[in-house]
Amino acid sequence: MKRIESLLLVLLTLLGMSSCSNELSDAGGSDSLFEVEVALSLRSSSASALVSGTSVLSRSTDPSLVSDTVLHNAWILQFIDGTFEKKIYKDTGLDKAFGVKLTNNASGVQSHIYVVANAGATAFLTDPDLEANFLASSLSVPTEEGILLTGGSLPMLGKFDLEVKEQVQTQTVYLDRLVARVRLKWEITPALASRLILTSARVCNVPDALYLSAPTDDSSFPVTPTLYNGEYTDLTVAGTPDSLVYYLPDNRRGTGSNAGGDAMNKSGIENATYIELIGFYNGDRVEYHLYPGADEVNDYNLKRNTDYVMNFTLTGISTDDKRVVARSATSNCYLVPAASGSAVYIPVKRANQTVELGRQLPDLGSGWSSSVLWRDNSSLEIATDDTDKAYGIFKVKVNSTGQSGNALVCVKDDSNNILWSWHIWVSDFDPAVTAETYDDQTFMDRNLGAVSNTSGDAGALGLLYQWGRKDPFAGAKAVNSNTLKTLYSGASGTTPYASTNTAAPSGSANNLTNGVRNPGVFYFNTSAPYDWYPGITTTQNDALWGTVKTVYDPCPSGWKVASQGSFSSWDASTSNSNWGDNGRSYVFVSNSWYPATGYRSSESGAPGNVGTNGYYWSSGAHDTDGYMFSFDVGSVLSTDEDPRASGFPVRCVED
Repeated sequence: MKRIESLLLVLLTLLGMSSCSNELSDAGGSDSLFEVEVALSLRSSSASALVSGTSVLSRSTDPSLVSDTVLHNAWILQFIDGTFEKKIYKDTGLDKAFGVKLTNNASGVQSHIYVVANAGATAFLTDPDLEANFLASSLSVPTEEGILLTGGSLPMLGKFDLEVKEQVQTQTVYLDRLVARVRLKWEITPALASRLILTSARVCNVPDALYLSAPTDDSSFPVTPTLYNGEYTDLTVAGTPDSLVYYLPDNRRGTGSNAGGDAMNKSGIENATYIELIGFYNGDRVEYHLYPGADEVNDYNLKRNTDYVMNFTLTGISTDDKRVVARSATSNCYLVPAASGSAVYIPVKRANQTVELGRQLPDLGSGWSSSVLWRDNSSLEIATDDTDKAYGIFKVKVNSTGQSGNALVCVKDDSNNILWSWHIWVSDFDPAVTAETYDDQTFMDRNLGAVSNTSGDAGALGLLYQWGRKDPFAGAKAVNSNTLKTLYSGASGTTPYASTNTAAPSGSANNLTNGVRNPGVFYFNTSAPYDWYPGITTTQNDALWGTVKTVYDPCPSGWKVASQGSFSSWDASTSNSNWGDNGRSYVFVSNSWYPATGYRSSESGAPGNVGTNGYYWSSGAHDTDGYMFSFDVGSVLSTDEDPRASGFPVRCVED
């Protein structure tokens, strides 16, 4: 997550701003033409202001970070009768009039000159052929990384027509910003401030291309957009202002059908850009989706060189407000990017959501503290922060850079009892982007906890789970080793974590509370039904995992453990055995990879069969066992079963 002081600019990933030379000229080969000296003065045009609310916002960041007017470099491109003629690049002296030699035509053939400012020295090294193709071209905007132009300048475009005369001409060219500016300011009413905290924000549905020509249709531009979501901004950092500024490409989606005229009904239309504010209200996650446009009611157009100002007052989370579009369910696993400063906020109310354990926290804002139990990468540094515990949440933050891996964090009561724990999966992959579809279901492309999906890579093994438990356990350290991967204690350092294999106790009604209180203990059982759950009796719980996601499901929000039958089409003919890399792949999905992770024994917790057998839990139960999918070098069983105390990997499917 980035501080707001860094200013989230969603702009061009324009190639290089290096100076090259002060002036570069490249002329075409048109006949019967002559050169004419033109004195150019470049000026930034004034952006029109479209104001939603009663006041125009001030900038939310240091004005020196972004300039709407400063010119650092400029390309001058000339087209005669629609065909490329000449280009000139300048990176000095743009703050005053300067001379360029352009080509003229005594017969009066139409000559158009375009000025593209702040695009960088390499933007037009390849000559465009036709004017129409130049105007139809676009510049890539794939991410928010590396988008600050030299000195924080904005890309601009201007045009003029050359007069047919031989003497020196003077021309002032007004340049329009090629991006829209969206400014959002919010206010939380005093009555709500003690219950609602905003934790992060991002901009969503941003086109990944910026076109040189302005669109003529406000209902569908870009025609076939490829959209991405921006990075999250942490709104809890000390000194963070209550406003944001975004610079965004054209995204014109037309108008909606909000006949009532109430701003609460501006709930979006397909592919429209919006700002997502994320917070927690009484311990529940809540999202506000706010759509900029010419008005607060029906317009969903983002237009270049236009200033959109939005004022938003948060008065509650009324279900009548269609801008409140999501209250995400709690989860036992959270994905966090590997970049330093990346963070996630976890609501502790999860500890109160089981029938078996009851309400463990009478007050979500007190009586608990958070900590890191273990990490599976000694170089991964991760910490918890209880600063905002009054809102029933705690923060988990990555402090290392570029280190992937897994961690287990928890909350403890004042008597040091673990009340609940969460798996933190630190990885830069996006499960929705890399997902695979087969058996009419959408699967993650890797095991739960895996930091790779590459065949033969130990990072693809992921973590292991006992059937029905929410917490992960270490698997093998290599693709063909029966030695467990080392876990490291606490937020940083190399001290081993004291995970244990322990016989399931038989002196209580069941072992569920022990499982929650001791997430690092692998409970084995040397007698039937070889389950970690039963206590005094042999009664088992078939509902710990299920077809509908349960409170004990280990997958992230939006995903769940695969159901019985999810692997029904897997057999020896539909999967490839790749035993050089110790695993199998599905023949109808390129690069799908299921490593032979082996298992941890239901009778001892010891690892075995790593590199020779693969076992994958499903959420279904049968008799005393749990259903699974299994394979070895020569065979595949799409429906197999094994004792529930066994440790197998999980492959999540879309919920």
